[in-house]
Amino acid sequence: VHRDLAARNILLATRHQAKISDFGLSRELQNTQEYYRATQGGRWPIKWYAPESFNYGTFSSASDVWSFGVTLWEMYSYGMQPFSTLRGVEAIELIEKGERLPKT
Repeated sequence: VHRDLAARNILLATRHQAKISDFGLSRELQNTQEYYRATQGGRWPIKWYAPESFNYGTFSSASDVWSFGVTLWEMYSYGMQPFSTLRGVEAIELIEKGERLPKT
């Protein structure tokens, strides 16, 4: 699992080819693992994380799909940062209440 999928980590190789970069937070899952559980804190990109990631520290292909959705929102909003006016904890509270990023 990548764990840090965001527009800042997507490089354009050519006009029609994008490459994912920055694998510093990524973890390899074994065949029997469905998710990775982070046991140590750190500076995480909370505003890109799925609810199960910021609540329980679990990361899976599904949480990467959530981050990909936030990344698409970044692209379609011309580089706006998600929940830019909020602190991380405030963004978490909104997401837990069912709020999502605004339509662009």
